[in-house]
Amino acid sequence: PYLMIPPAPPHESTSEAPRVTSARPPVPLEHRGIELTFAETGHHKVFMMAKNNAFIQLDGNRIPTFQLRLCREISFQFRTRLPHGLLVYHSVKDRPEGLDPYALYVIVEKGQLKVVHVFGKHSLSVIVGEGLNRDTWHSVMVRIDVHGARLIAKVDDKTAEASIPGLNESTNYGVTSDLTSVVLIGGLSPEEKLHGVKYIIESFVGCIKDMVLSAGKAASDLLPIKPLIATKHDNVLEGCLNKCRTRENFCFEGSKCINHYNELSCDCFGTSYEGELCDIYTATILTFRGSSYVSYRVYDWKDRVHSSINKIGLHFKTRFDDSALFYASGESPGHHHIAAAITNGSVTVEVDLGGDPVVVRLGKTVNDNHWHNLTLSHHHNNVTVHLDQVARVIQIQNGQPHLYIDPEIYIGGGPDLQQKKGLASHNNFVGSLKYVYFNEISILYELKKGNPKVHYIGVLDPMFFEYDIKVIPITFPFSVAHVWWPITTPEYLHLCFEFKSSRSMA
Repeated sequence: PYLMIPPAPPHESTSEAPRVTSARPPVPLEHRGIELTFAETGHHKVFMMAKNNAFIQLDGNRIPTFQLRLCREISFQFRTRLPHGLLVYHSVKDRPEGLDPYALYVIVEKGQLKVVHVFGKHSLSVIVGEGLNRDTWHSVMVRIDVHGARLIAKVDDKTAEASIPGLNESTNYGVTSDLTSVVLIGGLSPEEKLHGVKYIIESFVGCIKDMVLSAGKAASDLLPIKPLIATKHDNVLEGCLNKCRTRENFCFEGSKCINHYNELSCDCFGTSYEGELCDIYTATILTFRGSSYVSYRVYDWKDRVHSSINKIGLHFKTRFDDSALFYASGESPGHHHIAAAITNGSVTVEVDLGGDPVVVRLGKTVNDNHWHNLTLSHHHNNVTVHLDQVARVIQIQNGQPHLYIDPEIYIGGGPDLQQKKGLASHNNFVGSLKYVYFNEISILYELKKGNPKVHYIGVLDPMFFEYDIKVIPITFPFSVAHVWWPITTPEYLHLCFEFKSSRSMA
């Protein structure tokens, strides 16, 4: 009678999948629980939003006890891959004259849970958690204690609490009678976009489940609304669909499919393939000549997020020692970095997540002009460094278990290398790189494709092929440019060089 989709393996990004329910009669209201359901079905307590204008609305007699004058609580679970999105919005319909504007926003902002309480000219923001955009389920509870004028926000095992400004000690919001509430989930309805909304927030993309609204005269005596039935909804699917388990998944075998809910992408990390579907057996190679580097913009500043799971990989080939391979860092709220360089024939990796820096050295003759594979896997408090067949595990004893890097990361060098804390070399790389990844992004592939987030910075044009660099050229771009070379034996000098110039005299 309805489509059954087999459960996803543990590493997949979903468990519930939408089903065709046309043949199933709706669940009687008296048989429904406290979790949100749709009036016309009632079979699902999990919902997927994958479009910009998706929303679920509750108001009027569907939530009669969810009153501004009472203590109230919102609880649910969500999962998403985006750093921003509106989870829940609560306000009052047809606000009576004399009542200050009120709104409650529960949002994901920069991968953190942010709760904003607005009453009249007073505004309160509470932030809790980090890295909530890794497409795993997170539990949320937001409670307003009107008598204690307290707002409590909890995500998973982390809690934040603050006093609500502007409430009257005896009458809190100044309301003694019932008012019609409106609660929006996942996005704003068209009418709410037109009035009363102070914050313009992106619609949520992902899944929300087990939505429960509770209210009561005391914070210790809250009763959930049962049944909790949506008044209306638009562009919302019942269930939580993993597009990677549909016929839309054309990722080549061996690669990893990533579900974005409204689309999917393929992760080629660790394979010998490239392309949008990881189906091209090739490698984009870039040869560096000592005067260039590549920058990749991971995200914009407004999207800067905490990340407790990361992977970095590159293959390198060089004849030269003492050069930078990779650098990523953040300066706020405290300095932290991941740096990799070639020094004394070894690869030196330094990791600092805000505590004490940890250094690991691998290899003995990595400048032997053969290909070497360097991979860094960051998982909370552990960073595993692989060089070819050798692995070392770094344990982060102090500091935070997550990266919070600035948007730009650098490959093969970078600007002002002398100022890069923790980088063992201050020279640009000379040699060839391939299979350069930051998480699922193939950086050199994106560079060659013309992705505006990836930039090649150098005097010479990029060389997208493997070339054996035996000599590092020096460019004199101005007539006053020169090299100062002190010598200890002025009575003898043997000098041999090649040159080219467009000038007739020099």
